[in-house]
Amino acid sequence: MPNLITCPSCNYVRQPTDDAPEWECPKCQKAYSKTARAVLQPRRMGEKTQVSNDPPLRPEITGVDLFNLESFDNSLKQGISQKIQDPIVMQTKWLPVDRAGEFYPRELVEVAAGRLEFRVATVAKANYLFMILFGIGAAICVSGFRLTKGEFFQWKTAVILLFCAILSAGGVYLYIWRTKLIVFDIGRGVFWKGKSSYEAVDWSDLKYFCRLEDIHALQVIPVFHMRSSGSGAYYSYELNLVLKNGQRISVINHGDRDKLVRDTATIATFIGKPVWDVIDCSIEFYKSVNC
Repeated sequence: MPNLITCPSCNYVRQPTDDAPEWECPKCQKAYSKTARAVLQPRRMGEKTQVSNDPPLRPEITGVDLFNLESFDNSLKQGISQKIQDPIVMQTKWLPVDRAGEFYPRELVEVAAGRLEFRVATVAKANYLFMILFGIGAAICVSGFRLTKGEFFQWKTAVILLFCAILSAGGVYLYIWRTKLIVFDIGRGVFWKGKSSYEAVDWSDLKYFCRLEDIHALQVIPVFHMRSSGSGAYYSYELNLVLKNGQRISVINHGDRDKLVRDTATIATFIGKPVWDVIDCSIEFYKSVNC
């Protein structure tokens, strides 16, 4: 087991100088394997979320150019480097990789020994299929009704059928792209996403694949969204893999912060990598520059 491992129970990062057994957290003295399995269990109703006692980070924001993403990212990076003492921090980016969050959170499942998968919730699949079938069914009903009325070749029919086609096409798109696998495979020593099997992965596409040994840390950041109506804003939360060269691979982005933090802790224990959770200090930064 690698030395730098984060305990999913107390978030203590194991140090090379710790004397505790490799299977046990030196701080809370709990077995990593037991706490990792516990993280996979759904949170009980009414259970309180663990709140970090770390003081909020107020990064230096002098000279931030909100219209220059590189300047904005550099200012955010400077603040985060005060919290995380690691040279790779300055080599990676801290703005979102994928701004399109998922409405339905995925479930992290240990499908076999040495293999974790983010799987789409059944309710999400059901809704995507409903969109497809409703669009097709509505098109058939409207066509039949307007045909019997002798109104099939009117422009209103074309508009309605176009709407039905867009609805069904949207359902097909969501089902194809939102249900693809996201896999951490210890046995093969790889991470991949977007393909149905290991054999189908394009190993030259570094956007969706990496070797576990090339991962340096797990990055958890907030994604700021402004509502299209202009009535307010909200956050989703993104998990990225930070590679040893500072490059990032997006894993998942959705709105359930507590679930994402728990799942990230499980993955960190599973692959033996540290977690860079900078949600609070990033939000503090966004607020300080009136985002």
